[in-house]
Amino acid sequence: DVRFHPRAGLLALEGFRRTETLAVRRRLGGWVCFRAHRQLELERKDYARAAEILAPLASAQGPHREKALYRLVWCRQMTGDSKGVTAAYEVFAKEFPSSELAPELALLAARAHSKDGDPEKAGVIFRSIADGRPEKPEAEAALVSLGERLLEERKFEEARARFQSFLERYPGSSFAYRARFGDAWADENLGRIDEAVEKYKQVVKETKTATAARAQFQLGQCLVARKDYRNAIVEFLQV
Repeated sequence: DVRFHPRAGLLALEGFRRTETLAVRRRLGGWVCFRAHRQLELERKDYARAAEILAPLASAQGPHREKALYRLVWCRQMTGDSKGVTAAYEVFAKEFPSSELAPELALLAARAHSKDGDPEKAGVIFRSIADGRPEKPEAEAALVSLGERLLEERKFEEARARFQSFLERYPGSSFAYRARFGDAWADENLGRIDEAVEKYKQVVKETKTATAARAQFQLGQCLVARKDYRNAIVEFLQV
């Protein structure tokens, strides 16, 4: 059982900052990574402190930089620092564009951009994952999110194609109801009312989330468009 002095992480961090010898930096870098991991896993999930420990290693060239940046992005995510997430991800994406860890961090960065009110940047990243790394598990969430972003841009034909591609590729996905609702919304806006009605009905059946309530309302709206006012009232009363 290895035990650590309470100040061990600080001493390693200071040593890393001060030394000019690459070999020593590498040894200390491994220690700092291990110490940060221990900080995360064994010391009450102190993500802010772990981020402080990781920051100098993540900013320096060396064999531990990729994993340090990866962990730094996650620490920023866990502390709710969306700007920190996107800043650290930008460095990671530039330094390690082909990393197997990149899609995971890209998805975090895209969501952080959305949270910060920058859907355009979010959309660019969602597209890069969905189209650039379709074999990765993160492509599933990226594809449905890209479709939703296209709806916001009123690009209904492309959104519809993306949602249908999603439903073909991931028929059993937990995000399927989101894709089906997006597909129906695109149809409704493109004047395909009959198709939209059937898809909204499916959404109402397959989820109990707020999306089901919205689908119920849109179903009523579609029936109004058909001039089927009696049944439209029935649907509105179920919202």
